[in-house]
Amino acid sequence: MPHAAIRLLPLAWLAFAAAAHAVTLGADGVPEFSLCIEENPYPPLIYADRDGAIPILVKMAAREAGVRVSFHRAPYLRCLAQVRSGQADGYPSTVFGIAGAEAYVFPGHPGAPDPARATVTARQLVYRRSGAPVDWNGKQFSGLARPVLHDRSGLLVAKRLQALGVAADASAKNTEANLAKLLAGRGDVVVGFETAGTPLLAQPRFAGKVEALPIPFFVEDYYLGIGHGVYARYRDKVEAMWQAIARLKASPEYAAAVRGLPPR
Repeated sequence: MPHAAIRLLPLAWLAFAAAAHAVTLGADGVPEFSLCIEENPYPPLIYADRDGAIPILVKMAAREAGVRVSFHRAPYLRCLAQVRSGQADGYPSTVFGIAGAEAYVFPGHPGAPDPARATVTARQLVYRRSGAPVDWNGKQFSGLARPVLHDRSGLLVAKRLQALGVAADASAKNTEANLAKLLAGRGDVVVGFETAGTPLLAQPRFAGKVEALPIPFFVEDYYLGIGHGVYARYRDKVEAMWQAIARLKASPEYAAAVRGLPPR
């Protein structure tokens, strides 16, 4: 065997070991998946200090599949790095086609994830100052003179704005901060999750001053993405989780579990 190939063997082994080491076994022998989740809250899907609709769904699916899951919070890019290195076993709300998606296995065919097994389908809306001469027709913006504001974790938003050739500002952490920047004239529109932005419009500081445009910027399916090493080792368990997610999303027990989640 060539010396170069011999030198690469330890590196390849370390990469495989890292990709597979994060799953632990509980005292009862049940696999425990460690999932990294976005630290930025998007109520009622994700909260900073409690389980939102996405973790609740994944935990319910894990119980059906005979595994346990735990969550820790970090910015998306750090989560992605942890999945790649094996410090985390997956991410519960990733998008097929986003930068770094190759780090995950998605439910369904490798080239086309199964939307029935998505953890959530969410809309990104466009918000403007009430009555402002800025619009979005589903394909392009009109009337823009300042950047489009979006969350710093909005990688998919950034990708689509770049494709449109639109200037963007992703320096704010969340939608609330971006709406404040919008009213301060530091941007012409905000793109953000409907679940995060629309409840804010009822607050006195935004009520009557900000409005959501009727056509969403996009609607996207978000999936429980699992690291390749974890999927190779626990394929049956992971597939069972995805199947459980598909069933539970429309179930009375899930509806009861997420009923009453606060909007903030």
